[in-house]
Amino acid sequence: MKLRVNHARLRLIVTADIPTPRQRRTAKPKPRMPNPRTVLLRTLREQRQKIAGWSHFERIDAPELFDLALAADRAPQGRRTFIFRGVRFRLKFGFRRYVCDPKTGVFLIGGRFLA
Repeated sequence: MKLRVNHARLRLIVTADIPTPRQRRTAKPKPRMPNPRTVLLRTLREQRQKIAGWSHFERIDAPELFDLALAADRAPQGRRTFIFRGVRFRLKFGFRRYVCDPKTGVFLIGGRFLA
């Protein structure tokens, strides 16, 4: 026959402040690098707004837009698209080569020379 032995259990109730392990700081999110495509398109749109209504402009007034117009002029005959700084732009033809915004489809600028 087995005897049951009932061992007394000891409970410790602590009311004193025991320091808890130090919490780690949450990592701050690193600032995201802006997408170069987005930055270029934003700059082109801003410069387009700046020169709106002008019949002609200089490179100093809108440098990226001026370079875009030159790149459109250098595109081979018959091309419907060309790449400028890693972004594909569509060309439309009329009296000039007109460069369209890839997202909205509105005209950004016309080439300096006739198509």
